[in-house]
Parts: sequence; C-alpha cells; structure tokens
Amino acid sequence: MGNKFMLFITLLISAALFTACGDEEAIDAADENEAVVEEGVTEETEEKAEEGIEEAEEESAEETTIDSHFTELIAFMEEETQGTAAVLYENTDTQTHEMEGVNVSLDAYTLVELLDFHANFGAWFDDQTDGAVILSQYTITNNTDEDLYYAPNYLMSYTGSDQDIVTYNSLLPEEKQIPNILADSEEFWLEAGDEINRYYAYPLGEDRLEEVLNAGNIEVEITTPQTDADDLSSVIGSETVFTLPLDENNAETTD
Repeated sequence: MGNKFMLFITLLISAALFTACGDEEAIDAADENEAVVEEGVTEETEEKAEEGIEEAEEESAEETTIDSHFTELIAFMEEETQGTAAVLYENTDTQTHEMEGVNVSLDAYTLVELLDFHANFGAWFDDQTDGAVILSQYTITNNTDEDLYYAPNYLMSYTGSDQDIVTYNSLLPEEKQIPNILADSEEFWLEAGDEINRYYAYPLGEDRLEEVLNAGNIEVEITTPQTDADDLSSVIGSETVFTLPLDENNAETTD
C-alpha cells in the first residue's frame, strides 16, 4: 500500500513538472513569435519612415534646384522695377538643338507675374505697369575647333501675336545677360570650346500676358552661327524652334 501510494505521488509530481515545462516552452515560443512580429513591424515602420524622409528630401532638392535658377533674378527684377513679382509657372525640362558642333539648350524657364512696377519700364510692357516676364536660361556651347560668329536673337512668338517679343536685358544683372558675354568685342564671336550659360528676360504687358496664357504655349526661335560675320552664306547648321508650355496642362500635351 505504501509503495503504491508513493508511486502515485511520484507520477503526480512528474505530470505536474511535465505540464509546467510544456507551459514554459509554449510561453517561450509565444514570446519568440511576438518578438519576431514586433521586429518585423518595427523594420517595416522604419523602412517606411526612411522612404518618407528620402522622398521628402528628393522633393526638397527638386524645389531648391528649380528655385535656384531664378530666385536671384526675380529679386533683382523687383528691386530694379520697384514692382511685385510672383511665379506663375516654372519648367526645367531641357530642350536641346545641335548645329554642326554648336549646341544650344533651353535649360529652364519661368513665367513671373510683375505688378505695379515703375512707369519708366512701361514702354517695354506695351505702355502698361502690370504684366509679366518670361525668364529663360540658355546654354550655348561651341564644340568645334574654330571661332564662330553667333548672334542669339532668340525672338519669342505665340499664336495670334502681331509682333515678336524681344528680350529686355535691363531686367537682369549685367553679368547674367547673354549679350554681355558674347558682345565683348561687339562682334558676337563664340570662341572654339566656349560654353556660355546665361539668361534672357522677355517682357509681357498685361493684355499680352492674357493673350499668351490663352495661347497656352510660346515659341522661341533658335538662330544659327556663321563662320564669317559678314557672309550670310557661311551659316552652319539649321534654325529650330523651342516650344514653351506655360502651364501644367499644356506641358503634358507637349510631352
């Protein structure tokens, strides 16, 4: 009887220990699973956070790049004209034209509303004191081995216009103007290997601005270089036209 009772007690204790061990293993397994899940959630959260930061940095860098082209010029223009400027549209889609070794690219441009400027500038804005300016950035490169005559008279036009729009360089700092670089000798010589990166400013009176916006796009005629300044038959390459959309809808259509 005594031996049987002791055996029974031993079996009970063993069963209890087995159950306890099983529970601990289950708890340990549950803890491990929970840790794995938490680690996965944490890693996923961190990845999403890092992606969000990277996207924000990319967007910020893009905005900085766009703004850096023209912020200085717009500030100068406001001070020079005593007007108030506001950016209506910006575009940094590069357009390039190659003319037998001479490359011209439109790197970026922006349409800037300019209001309440001094009447002294009105003559360039169709005798109005409200309007806009198209600021455009060009790069001109002579990849040939000879000096070339090049007068970049990049005239603007648009559907329905009665006259071309010419640049008004007084709206820009002298060192930023294309003609001031090419016209050092007053003959517009683009030396072999030279690269010029400068700007033009195209003024629009208030009424003309409305016409331009209704047209949706504006065109710039890219002129050709010559090997001889006095000989029109010495032209190299061919002219082209860059099309400049003035809002997002027209930009998508042009693409």
